[in-house]
Amino acid sequence: MILATLDFGTTETPGESHRSAFSKIDENFQIVKEEVENLALGGAAQGDQAIANMGLSVLVASGIDTVRYVNPIPDNWQAEADTIVKAILGTPNIGDNAFDGCNSLASLTISVAARTGGGNSMVRTWAYCSTLTTFPGLSVAGVTNFTGTWRNCTGLTSFPALNMTSGTLFDYAWDQCTGLTSFPVINMSNGVSFINTWAGCGFTSFPVLNLQAAGDFTGAWSGCTGLTSFPVLTGLIADNFTGAWSDCSGLTSFPALSLVGGYSSGGVVLDGAWSGCSGLTGFPSGINLSAGVSFVNTWAGCTGLTGFPALDLSAGVSFSNAWGGCTGLTSFPALSIPVCTDLSSAWYGCTGLITFPAIDMASVTSFSSTWNGCSGLTEFPASVFDGCTATDFAGAFAGCALDEASVDNILVSLDTAGASNGTLDINGGTSSAPGSAGVAAIANLVGKGWTVNTN
Repeated sequence: MILATLDFGTTETPGESHRSAFSKIDENFQIVKEEVENLALGGAAQGDQAIANMGLSVLVASGIDTVRYVNPIPDNWQAEADTIVKAILGTPNIGDNAFDGCNSLASLTISVAARTGGGNSMVRTWAYCSTLTTFPGLSVAGVTNFTGTWRNCTGLTSFPALNMTSGTLFDYAWDQCTGLTSFPVINMSNGVSFINTWAGCGFTSFPVLNLQAAGDFTGAWSGCTGLTSFPVLTGLIADNFTGAWSDCSGLTSFPALSLVGGYSSGGVVLDGAWSGCSGLTGFPSGINLSAGVSFVNTWAGCTGLTGFPALDLSAGVSFSNAWGGCTGLTSFPALSIPVCTDLSSAWYGCTGLITFPAIDMASVTSFSSTWNGCSGLTEFPASVFDGCTATDFAGAFAGCALDEASVDNILVSLDTAGASNGTLDINGGTSSAPGSAGVAAIANLVGKGWTVNTN
């Protein structure tokens, strides 16, 4: 028989009388899950694992003290918590994982402004509560860790302006809250880590927030496909923007932010920062990326870009696939990249490029597939590789449309550089065969141990 409701009122502490009345309550007040559908707890005290694995459909805890891993209600109750559809809480102290996985929880009522007595952490407290559509105005004063707190709450359509001034960790806090179309102005000024914080949210806009203490925005807004613009955030000192706006395909413009770091001394990482932002038609000339050291995949797949500004990228060491697949680019500026060592696949598949500028690439050691698949590239300047010691040009110009003069320019420049035992591919596509100057350069390169492939 299933007991529909178990109510301990507001004052009593369950003891021998309750165990004698309900044989399914053991000495630690553990209740077999099939015996109770609804549980009403007033001021009752509970033992360890009190409602673990109960399969409740309604939890009424008007005077309960704590919902967390320690007494009286543990956090591991979420293992069976997909049956809870309604929670009515009085002044609870809510901690880590309390409602994690309650994917049937459609109603959450907190009768008075509650605080969290579960210490300073609310890790995954409501994670995967996918049927919640609203969230109450809970007081979270003192909480520092909001890692994954509302992660995958896909049904949320709004969120209150909670006071999160003590918060420092916001990793995955609203990750994949796809129903959220806007976000309130919340004080998160002490936040230091925002890894995937709003990834995949349904935002159409984002507010101006004070995020000046943050050091890491890895994936912070990744996959927010509804964003068409982004606000001007000032005073940023973060040094990691890996994938921060990746796959924000709805962005049509981006502000001239200053992303110069300062959180640490290692330079700024911008790997994949705007990768897949296919709606961008331009990139701001006023953006400050002068402290950027790594640009791997940074603008890869930005198919809407038709040009690129002459930014200061002089601290950049790696540009591997930085503009790969930017099919709309028709020209490129003569950037200064004096310390760059890796240009592998940098402009891979940029089919719209017709000409390429004379850039000093003396420090580069890898040109593997750098211009591979640039099927519209017809012109390449002379003397670009004169001071270069690199030997890895495997696939570098494969699939291009270089004219005879450009093919000769590449061959003669590499011969001039004098490096030995390299690999060079200028074959495939519609590139011309080398002229007499190129043929002579090939003979010299082969004599130095090079493998050279041309049409």
